[in-house]
Amino acid sequence: MVYWDIRPSESFPTVKIRVSDVPATAEEAALLATLIRATVATGLRSIERGEAAPPIPAEVLRAAYWNAAQSGLDGDGLDPFEGRVVPHRELLDKLVGHIEPALRDFGDRPFVAQAIAALDERGNGARRQIQAMRERHEIGDVVTELAHATLEGCA
Repeated sequence: MVYWDIRPSESFPTVKIRVSDVPATAEEAALLATLIRATVATGLRSIERGEAAPPIPAEVLRAAYWNAAQSGLDGDGLDPFEGRVVPHRELLDKLVGHIEPALRDFGDRPFVAQAIAALDERGNGARRQIQAMRERHEIGDVVTELAHATLEGCA
């Protein structure tokens, strides 16, 4: 159960973000961290300009979480700003476009483009686990996929 999504730390000058799933590879974890950092930086810039965040009802966010957990990056989800169902991949592109100035400032735009292209090509961890299970219906194949993903990029 996710009780909060994002909040300032009570002890440090940082922002705490709840992540409901763990990326399968180091590159996917770095991509998530990079997107979060740029999103927070974008939000801080909006606050400095006096811009209010658009109101999104809590039930819409809960529904979006549930949907994302069920369908992953390959599925469709609700665009909370436009109120229409679109592919999650389109929502990711919209996020990247919104936070692009921060990505450029941090020098992260090339990495984000490359990491998202890699996700498009090979699929995220959920897709790869599902594919591993569908091939022979052996849970051991899923564990092997996760082990390979964990070691990906290691010498």
